[in-house]
Amino acid sequence: MNCKNLMKVGEVAEIANISKKQLRHYDQMGVFCPAYKDPETGYRDYTEEQLREIFLVRDLRFLGIQMNEIATILTDCHNIYDV
Repeated sequence: MNCKNLMKVGEVAEIANISKKQLRHYDQMGVFCPAYKDPETGYRDYTEEQLREIFLVRDLRFLGIQMNEIATILTDCHNIYDV
């Protein structure tokens, strides 16, 4: 993994216009997990490729879709596209 292309929680939150707390919550729920999580510090790092997925999560939440349904949608997408 190329570490220089990784983004921190704050960067992703700002780009996606959601809170850092929401990103952490999505990780805890297993819905949107970081590409890398430091085992010592717990810091989360995301790739640019993951932005598409967090935009999808954000938009589905805006439409009122429940998190368990979003998790199913993302799992289905991963199975179809092998993301």
